[in-house]
Amino acid sequence: MPVTTTPRWSYSRLRQGGKRIAIDGTFFRYASGVARVWKSLLAQWSKSSLAPSLVVIDRARTAPRWPSIHYVDAPLYDYHHVEEDRALMQSICDRERVALFISTYYTLPLTTPSALLVLDMIPEVLGFDLTNPQWVGKRHAIEYAQAFLSISHSTERDLVRIYPATSAKSKAVAHCGSDFRPAGATQLHAFKTRFGIQRPYFMISGAHGGQKNGELFFKAFARLGDARSELAVVCTNAAPPLDEALAAHIGDAQLHMLVLTDEELQCAYSGAIALSYPSRYEGFGLPVLEGMACACPVITTRSSSIPEVGGDAVLYVDPDSVDDMHQALLDVQLPAIRADLVARGLRQADLFSWSRMSREVGQHLAHWAVELNQNPS
Repeated sequence: MPVTTTPRWSYSRLRQGGKRIAIDGTFFRYASGVARVWKSLLAQWSKSSLAPSLVVIDRARTAPRWPSIHYVDAPLYDYHHVEEDRALMQSICDRERVALFISTYYTLPLTTPSALLVLDMIPEVLGFDLTNPQWVGKRHAIEYAQAFLSISHSTERDLVRIYPATSAKSKAVAHCGSDFRPAGATQLHAFKTRFGIQRPYFMISGAHGGQKNGELFFKAFARLGDARSELAVVCTNAAPPLDEALAAHIGDAQLHMLVLTDEELQCAYSGAIALSYPSRYEGFGLPVLEGMACACPVITTRSSSIPEVGGDAVLYVDPDSVDDMHQALLDVQLPAIRADLVARGLRQADLFSWSRMSREVGQHLAHWAVELNQNPS
């Protein structure tokens, strides 16, 4: 359902009714892209007129805190005590006059209306074991929710295809943002020195396979032959060791398996020849956006949501074609192609921001909080 009101009007109606939106911060216990999305949204909302109407349920004091936002403490979520947790969430909603509940990861109250931020449909699309408690929890959250925000049109289409009952419920799309920027020369030198990176390098995110499809990069990299002795590969979000079958493709290249902070990650993107991201499925594709924002050429695929993010600013390859990837690794080293990708990528990245996402998400949440309590289902 489209929202045509302004954020200020929606926030004012929520505030006048003395109602709040509860955000269960259960996922802040993990350092991941999910936590980054929610931290970025809260940072923006803390500076907006929505802040007085928010209550963050802080699980074991793991949530980031801003003085303009109200917090209540709660224990960590336990998959073995779902009903007890739902009762606790409901008691908090009742006490804090919550009109709309939204969780960072599939927790639920008993009766308060709920919206769901849908980050991806990876388990359903890729055939995970859906009897796993966390995916059972996701299904219950989808069945319970009255409204849905998806982070890409692709994710929304998959949501409706897999759960047809959601087609009749309120939905909206709000793309993620990024506050990443190209690192300066001093920062970049310090980063390379800290991690012993001495050669020009290709970067890959999530090298251990699965839907990230890292194997495609390594097979194509092997075709660079003797040129590998002058190159390095930086694998981020990846603790050693690299799988032996993938490591066999490295040859004489230097290999760096790194788990990085956001500041270090910006340096990694900024110093790379290119980011190789041949994913088979994404809910959004945040590394594609981050790479472009850091003036890093990106090689990726047209799978799922990625074209929504990359537009015409990246090199697309077939996710099953080693030939495509090999050619892209060669092309991206050509100065003219590289310069064009960097310029296009920076322009494309400017289309996405956390401020825009927070404004859109906040507006929808406030609207639904008012609407669902006027016309409860």
